[in-house]
Amino acid sequence: MNVTVLAPVLAWLLALGLGLAARRGLLMDYEQWVVGKRALGGLFVFVLLAGELYTTFTLLGASGWAERYGAPAFYIIAYGTLAYVVGFWFLPPLWRYGRRHGLVSERDFFAHRYRSPGLGRLAAWVGLLAMFPYLVLQLRALGLIVSVTSSGVIGARVAIVASGAAVVVYVAASGLRSSTWTALVKDGLLLGLIGALAVVLPARLAGGVGPLIAELMARDPHLFVLPAHGYDSGWFVTTVALSALGFFLWPHTFPAIFSARGEGVLRRSTAILPLYQLLLVAVFILGFTARAVDPHLRHHDRALLTLVMRTTPVWTGALLGAAGVLTALVPSALLLLTMGSVLSAEIVGAGRRAWLTDVARARLAVVAVTFLAVTVALRSLHGIVFLLLLGYSYVTQLLPAAVSGLRSRPWFGTGGAVAGILTGVAVVSFALLAPGDWRACLSAVFPALLSWNVGFVALALNVLVAFAVGRVRNDARRLAPLAVEGG
Repeated sequence: MNVTVLAPVLAWLLALGLGLAARRGLLMDYEQWVVGKRALGGLFVFVLLAGELYTTFTLLGASGWAERYGAPAFYIIAYGTLAYVVGFWFLPPLWRYGRRHGLVSERDFFAHRYRSPGLGRLAAWVGLLAMFPYLVLQLRALGLIVSVTSSGVIGARVAIVASGAAVVVYVAASGLRSSTWTALVKDGLLLGLIGALAVVLPARLAGGVGPLIAELMARDPHLFVLPAHGYDSGWFVTTVALSALGFFLWPHTFPAIFSARGEGVLRRSTAILPLYQLLLVAVFILGFTARAVDPHLRHHDRALLTLVMRTTPVWTGALLGAAGVLTALVPSALLLLTMGSVLSAEIVGAGRRAWLTDVARARLAVVAVTFLAVTVALRSLHGIVFLLLLGYSYVTQLLPAAVSGLRSRPWFGTGGAVAGILTGVAVVSFALLAPGDWRACLSAVFPALLSWNVGFVALALNVLVAFAVGRVRNDARRLAPLAVEGG
């Protein structure tokens, strides 16, 4: 068998073996399956947070945008760096509140803090709405990785279907713990491989990073400048703000947060995670190298893969394929784990089937979600970056309610939180489904909005509506104040 075909298969078998080893000697009840019994140490929490934030989007989307657009791609470095500052202050009080009340999910937090199961359900469905394009992104990217690194021996459609099946087995094996050791192996392989390629390829193909950048600037002086229209400064600022504020609001982030042994683990992790931004620099360098080698590349999401397959030995492509599989498995597992637990509580578990355990219901939901995601991934024409930004536009609408809920004296109560979230989600959905000329009509009233990220506009309206409804209803007083020591 061709080594480039064998490598992704071996990578998945390795991940499955690590997942089975991680559960050895443990009773796999629901809390163990979802949050690892809240007993993960600093190293595992660190790699889980990095594993779900540095995904195939980093590998393919960031390099593809650097190759195609240049300067606008730098928003990816900017928002990640700012997000860790937010996380340093936001995560410890969230962990304290979850620990004190035995919470395992984002849904639990909103339902408990606002004393409203309805708000918990709303947050759960908004989270599902945000996570679904993110999951489709992972499956599409995984299909691309396997297809390109196998030199077309495995077609992209076959790779997507096989990847979906592989992820289901992987998640069902050990839940959250299946991702811990895999994340460690993935990070080591990815950092080493991408770092080496970012040094070797520019030196061999262009004489180094400096000459490479000089060549690109001479060929296209505007490549490293934000354009006057489209992805301009307004888009850049609003997209960075939206993504940084929503960075830790993904529902699949909450199990990793609640699994920490202590809040100090979270502070140390968010203090060290900015080092991972160096990986993005290497990815951008490879994207620029791909542009220098082939200025007319058609499939930009494949820029990094195409560059490596054309300019390096076969074994390098095989390693990249293996690293890509692991890079997709960790976030896909966390996404499916969260979506399965949410859906089992919202739908499958509604019948209270006594013959099905909580874990069994969640596993059934995982199978259903994966089937739907694979179907959409096979038909989707959207690029990787678009899918991620769509997810951020939805999930960040939970921010005002989350911040208000963690305050000792909330700004607003259940009514304001619900009204704000529904407003933000409605605006994003309208922008996604409305006719293409709606922005032109809006720009006649406020020209700057023409290029602003619509998720940020929705977030601003979300805040205004939440405060207005909260002021009218005055229901924040019904929420018990948080203890000074806790969050």
